[in-house]
Amino acid sequence: MKIIKNTSFQFVFLLLFLFLINIFSSYKFVRLDLTEDKLHSLTIPTIKLLNNLEDIVSVDVYLEGDDFPAELQKLNLSLKERLDEFKAYSGNNLKIRYINLDKDKELAADYKKQIYEEGLDPSYVQVVQDNKRELLEVWAGIILRQGEVAIPIQLLQGGEFTINQQIINRFNDRIEYKIIQGLLKLTRTSKKRISFLRGHQELDNARAWAIRNKLLEFYDVDTVQLSSLKQDFYNKSIDFAISSFDSIVAIGDTSFIIKEDTISLFDKQEIILGAKNYISRYFQIEYLNAKRRNPLNISEDLRALDNTDCLIVAKPKKPFRDKEKYIIDQYIMRGGKVLWLVDMMDVNENLLRDSLFIMSEVIEHDLDNMLYKYGARINKDIITDSRCAPVIRKDGEDNLLSWFFYPTVSSNNNELMQNVSPVKLRYASSVDSVGKGEVKKTVLLESSSIYKQFRQTTVNYKNLFNYNPENFDVPADKNNVPLALLLEGEFSSHFKGRDSDKSFKKFISDSAVKFKEKSIPTSMVVIGDGDIIKNDFINLKGNLTPVMLAFEPSTYGTADFVPKYGNSVFVLNVIDKLLGNDVLIPLRSRMKFPRLLDKKAITTDRKYWQMLNLFLPIISVALLGVMIVFFRKRKF
Repeated sequence: MKIIKNTSFQFVFLLLFLFLINIFSSYKFVRLDLTEDKLHSLTIPTIKLLNNLEDIVSVDVYLEGDDFPAELQKLNLSLKERLDEFKAYSGNNLKIRYINLDKDKELAADYKKQIYEEGLDPSYVQVVQDNKRELLEVWAGIILRQGEVAIPIQLLQGGEFTINQQIINRFNDRIEYKIIQGLLKLTRTSKKRISFLRGHQELDNARAWAIRNKLLEFYDVDTVQLSSLKQDFYNKSIDFAISSFDSIVAIGDTSFIIKEDTISLFDKQEIILGAKNYISRYFQIEYLNAKRRNPLNISEDLRALDNTDCLIVAKPKKPFRDKEKYIIDQYIMRGGKVLWLVDMMDVNENLLRDSLFIMSEVIEHDLDNMLYKYGARINKDIITDSRCAPVIRKDGEDNLLSWFFYPTVSSNNNELMQNVSPVKLRYASSVDSVGKGEVKKTVLLESSSIYKQFRQTTVNYKNLFNYNPENFDVPADKNNVPLALLLEGEFSSHFKGRDSDKSFKKFISDSAVKFKEKSIPTSMVVIGDGDIIKNDFINLKGNLTPVMLAFEPSTYGTADFVPKYGNSVFVLNVIDKLLGNDVLIPLRSRMKFPRLLDKKAITTDRKYWQMLNLFLPIISVALLGVMIVFFRKRKF
């Protein structure tokens, strides 16, 4: 009887315990994640975002089907598990609906047309059913809805493909990132503006196409000029172009030569309209270029950066005038963010088509003193590194697999490079931390321990011995050299205490813009390479096509043409850090590296791991059986 009472008590206690656990779990989500980087848990910024959702968000999931093969069932299960976790942290502000578009055969076509117009694309997955290979249409996407706003999220690429383990891993790694990115787009009240500076021969839109496209996913991206030719000259240039063309016609010329091209003016004694417009435009540009050479004809705009949240200065080659530097300086004093991508040394590789060697030359953009005042010094040097990328030779010879002037660098000491692939630089300069005060400095990129520093050098493809750091003794105590710095704090103005001429004092005395000697808390990033965001081009069927920054263009057409560089991820992390959009940074770190086994451990300890996997389960089961028998005998 006593045994029955004890058993009943234990049974009731167990039911009560399970009931309390169930109540607790309905209010608090708990998951045990034993991975080193907590890959299967939501990040802290994601949880905070979900906790702070103020309005209900509808989540329509279209990855649903009756006869999914095993691979698609895995994707479906992974998505449901992650969405359940999202819902648990959202305080019931996420309403999730799983929609099978093919459930109602009559309305299926209309439903698919509707979500296609909302931004989702179908995927056509190759599957084998009943020993037949066929294509299965899958709508692997989500649409987030709040009020009248709908944000589509494409989880699988459109088009036709076969699902493999790599696609499954990529799908799983990107679920959280894509949904959070969608939620941010859905709930934001306005988009921040990023401006690429123009007017100093910076990288143009074509050369920065890849990173601009990435930034456009979340920000407004535009260009900005701090100074321009006075408006009166544009009006005069039109009159000059018309009169110049008329003078050619008046003297009886039937053609005109522009850069060795002969342009015919007449067709059956009638002036060719296209020729007239082309030649007039040529005269207009020549007139404007001539006027720009006189600084007195240039007008600076003190309010040029008023609508800019982050300014990108990418590879300038022409000097900055004091008035332009003043505009940037006061933009920083008011809390503006700047990403400086600055070359100190110019190496024109195109000259190696016809020359055996070229000399590196110092670029006189006159930003040195300004950056020094803020706490960073970009040195007039070039860093070569034993860890480097290939180069496509300009002289048409075979590519060089190790071009020491293209270091591939990283840093494990900051969140912006956490699990990010190495960043490819070209003719990069070292960046020193200088000065003291209230500015915090963090190294974002640095060389390896095997590097060499050139103050000025010749560059050639033939003799690489002098460029290879491994050919020279490296001191044991030699530190890695910084190549990028994050500066955070309150900055002193570059113009504080400076003597200026009368014209400059008049310029800065504008009552609408009050001079500030010290900034409010803000941040900037200084990188000693302007090519970090420069994309290359490859020729595809006669068309020049930009190469995404993650790929090495010299491997195009080979099995090695796969993502290997972290340039775009790093720059996106930098921009998000500067603009306070930190929630996406830890998510990008989960999307890069496959979790591979240690090849060395597999080779050297092969027998150990085989025996461990073979006998450990058996021994564990045997010990458990012995313990059960022992405790049962002791109890009864």
